[in-house]
Order: sequence, then C-alpha cells, then structure tokens
Amino acid sequence: MELYGSIRIKNPKTLQSWIDKGWYQREIDAGYIFAYRCGRFRVEVCQCSKCRKPNAAIELKNVLIQNELLQWK
Repeated sequence: MELYGSIRIKNPKTLQSWIDKGWYQREIDAGYIFAYRCGRFRVEVCQCSKCRKPNAAIELKNVLIQNELLQWK
C-alpha cells in the first residue's frame, strides 16, 4: 500500500486511531516520516507551505507527544 503523500490526516482522533491500530508505526518502520503540520507521510522532510508555518497543527503535535512519538520541542 503506497501512502506516500496520498493520505492526509487532519483530525487528531484519526491520528490517535492510526496509532492505536499500529498503522502509524507500520509506515514509520517502512521509512516514511509523518509531517504532522500538513498531515502527510513523506519520504523526506516536508517543505510545503503548511510545514513551514511554526504553529500549524498543534492538536496533531499534542497527540504525538502524548503517545511519546515526538519529543517536545
């Protein structure tokens, strides 16, 4: 299943569901990076306009921090 850039997770509940089901970790293990600001799985660090905004997608960032998948910065 090719998810690179095709799936966009904007809802924090959806992200939590992906984490609970193990789908998030499966994609990370496959070499993808989750760009939480735009909500897409990428092969490289995302440089889109949403990802360049410093305060974008705070809710998704909080879900990742709560699940200890992102170090607080």
